[in-house]
Amino acid sequence: WCWCAGETGKSITSKRERIIPQLSSILTAIEGRRRVLGRVDRDVRAVRHDSRAVEPGDLFVAVNGRDDQGTRYVPNAIAAGAVAVITDAEELMPAGLIAGNDVTLIVVDDARLAMAHAAHAIAGHPARRLRLLAVTGTNGKTTAAYVLRQLLNACGERVGLIGTLGKLVDRMVPTGYTTPEAP
Repeated sequence: WCWCAGETGKSITSKRERIIPQLSSILTAIEGRRRVLGRVDRDVRAVRHDSRAVEPGDLFVAVNGRDDQGTRYVPNAIAAGAVAVITDAEELMPAGLIAGNDVTLIVVDDARLAMAHAAHAIAGHPARRLRLLAVTGTNGKTTAAYVLRQLLNACGERVGLIGTLGKLVDRMVPTGYTTPEAP
């Protein structure tokens, strides 16, 4: 599938002053919270699900999958500077790790859904300002999405596109996945 997003007369890549949100405000956007252990009065700079990409001030989401458990990488994320960790598998967390560090643990029903909500909150809830269009079906989705993008651009709309080939606004950024993750 592919989707396009546009906002009449406005650039979706416009430069805005970056506001660093507090964890407490991000938590209000996350549904399915079971419990929060630790401070919520801390700045969060980004959401990451890959511990190798974590930087100081990031929120790490331990996404557990079929082949790998994100909770295995929590120690690496904390060592890299994560200030908070989201998990839906508290029982798989390394014992004593959170208590021994100044890190907030957020236990949720669904870590992947919480990651999407947290990323949306950190980005300033961009979907609230965008019109979203989706192209679904068996065949021709990429072609239809690109034709739709060209038509909307010809009408003066600023259009972004996410699909099989990557993310496209001003230039194509390959994602390596048919459906890129939230952050």
